[in-house]
Amino acid sequence: MLPMPRYLIPACLLCLILLLGLVLPARVAATGADTPIPVPWVDVGPVIDGDLSDWPSVPLLGLDAASAAHVEGLPPWPTASDASMELRLLWDADYIYVAMQVQDDVLVNDSGAAVWQDDEIELGFDGDHNAAGRDQYDHQFTFNPDGRITDFAQPTTALTAVITATVDGWLVEAAIPQALFRPVPFDDGALIGFTFALRDDDDGGAWDHKFLWRGLSTNSFWEQFGTLQFRRGSILTSTVLRVGSNGYRQMVDSWINAFAPTTNYSPDPILQARSVGQAAALFQFDFSPVPTGAEISQAVFQLHTLDRSNANDATFSVYGLRRYWAVQDVTWQQAAAHSPWGAPGASSPTLDRFSTPTASTRVEALDLDYQWDITSLVRQWHRHPTTNFGFLLTGEDGFHVAYAFASSENATPVLRPQLAITYTYQLTTPTPIPTSTPTPFRGTPTPTSTPTLTPSPTPTPTLTLSPTPTIPPTPTATPTPQSLAIENSLPAVCNSSFDGSTIAWPARVSRYTPCRPEWDETGPEAIYRLVLSDPTTVAAKLYYDLNQGDLDLFLLRGPDPAACLQGSDATLSPQLLDAGDYYLIIDGYQGAAAPFSVQLQCTVQLSPQNYLPLISH
Repeated sequence: MLPMPRYLIPACLLCLILLLGLVLPARVAATGADTPIPVPWVDVGPVIDGDLSDWPSVPLLGLDAASAAHVEGLPPWPTASDASMELRLLWDADYIYVAMQVQDDVLVNDSGAAVWQDDEIELGFDGDHNAAGRDQYDHQFTFNPDGRITDFAQPTTALTAVITATVDGWLVEAAIPQALFRPVPFDDGALIGFTFALRDDDDGGAWDHKFLWRGLSTNSFWEQFGTLQFRRGSILTSTVLRVGSNGYRQMVDSWINAFAPTTNYSPDPILQARSVGQAAALFQFDFSPVPTGAEISQAVFQLHTLDRSNANDATFSVYGLRRYWAVQDVTWQQAAAHSPWGAPGASSPTLDRFSTPTASTRVEALDLDYQWDITSLVRQWHRHPTTNFGFLLTGEDGFHVAYAFASSENATPVLRPQLAITYTYQLTTPTPIPTSTPTPFRGTPTPTSTPTLTPSPTPTPTLTLSPTPTIPPTPTATPTPQSLAIENSLPAVCNSSFDGSTIAWPARVSRYTPCRPEWDETGPEAIYRLVLSDPTTVAAKLYYDLNQGDLDLFLLRGPDPAACLQGSDATLSPQLLDAGDYYLIIDGYQGAAAPFSVQLQCTVQLSPQNYLPLISH
């Protein structure tokens, strides 16, 4: 039997989609009534100091070109690294707290009082929730990277904010008095209208692109705003994890094909799965948008059918995966480069995937959404992140048919794979992390702006930040790197997971020049020694809570930082290593120290003479 063609979408339809994508001058998503976004209560608000490590784990609102309800400007739309943001909200008895982190590769501040012409964040509030404006309880706050803060384009000191440049953009932390929105303090369940926007300017002069989270504007069209609901106690809410939805990007998928066993399909806009297990789709979601400690009540996975090889229907099942796989390398034969599956097609029930399916669904038609309840898998992954290797979808019965589903690369965001998670969570009061701020802001009755960031009506040109800004922790010179404390090293065991914390380790190294010379690794270093007796392909994944500290993972050939082979925020890609001693280092960016988990995968590369001959009986 000949294999089904790799692409099932008719060529003429694909061309039409591409043509429309090129000629449309702007993109507008449908707007309408939204489910209120719950804002969690804290007994004590975070310190407004530009350091977000004292923020508890709360859901994020993301914004980029793919997730925006309305986009202004001309294509091509900027990538997430060029223009995107994440926003978090909290409230207490007196204030609304907002934390905003922007990715932007070029920061521009050259338009003086015309704040809307530069890189900018806009927050629109319909404070009395009457879908009309502007009255005394409505506000449009704007923030620029150089410290300008306005309300309806006029400089304001009504709120407290710190604006800080970061290695990949800039961030804003602000406390806004409730009294600006209501004559009396909020109570549990209070509603206000809200939207936010991000402007991007890469070349000076007028802005280039603008993304809106809801509606068409942050200072008009009030009826199109989203809604915030201020909640105390436990909060029941849900989130949809889908690439391009609400700024979510931390999901990968691919498919593997018995008829093309060495082909990697990760860039495809489709995913194929075939009955009788001849093709399978693989998925892995990151669950960082779900707060730590949340209780997951349901998790439903959804795929959209695009085409099929014939009119047969088939049952497709989800199997949890047992091992690491690399989306850019995975094929029918291998999970990652130089790392074969236990059995072709990830079919080994002991090495590759679970022996029984988590959920099964009958797929019968095209252009429909099909769902699988994978609550048990997601609960396990959320509680124990090191066990999250994703899952596989494949056909079960004997009807020979292949279905094509939309992948995360599909041009239509709403058709992409999604995971809808319903959960309950309750915040505890965050423990403030000491900072150098002499008198940290904690919600005093009469807040004032941080003196060094008071906006000026005519900012000087020297405030323009460089294209790749960095914020050194101190004005002193970078210390000369020293040897690691290998006398304290712990053993690293292949194909295992281990937990630890960098808090009690010494801090001797600040730079790993061959790998990441620009990263300021001044935190303490946890050190694990890996002894390889044969040539081995090694891969590793680091898990940690960014709210507790920003950690990084390094692989070294020896105890000197100059022997660094790889450095990463979280994942060391598979690398073939000779026999010998190696070191896995977990270090803290800009002095961070925190707990962590590491998952280590090894595949020994035996030479042909080491294989025993096959003996038949």
